[in-house]
Amino acid sequence: VVNVTAGSLSLTNDALLSSSTFGQGDAGSVSVQADSVSLANSNIFSTVGNTGVGNAGVVNVTAGSLSLTNDALLSYSTFGQ
Repeated sequence: VVNVTAGSLSLTNDALLSSSTFGQGDAGSVSVQADSVSLANSNIFSTVGNTGVGNAGVVNVTAGSLSLTNDALLSYSTFGQ
């Protein structure tokens, strides 16, 4: 589990905030709580890789303002089993 609590959070230039698994077991959740969240060409995600077996965790962002620019992503996915 990844938890971030901040006044503001800014991720840029291919920054990643993630929880992933490529083996047996679930990926953890990612939670962000901030007044302001800005992502530019960056990602927040939870994923099960193609060799993994399990479930992706939840991605939860609670913010007064949220900005996603330049291909920024919030996502959760399962590529394995």
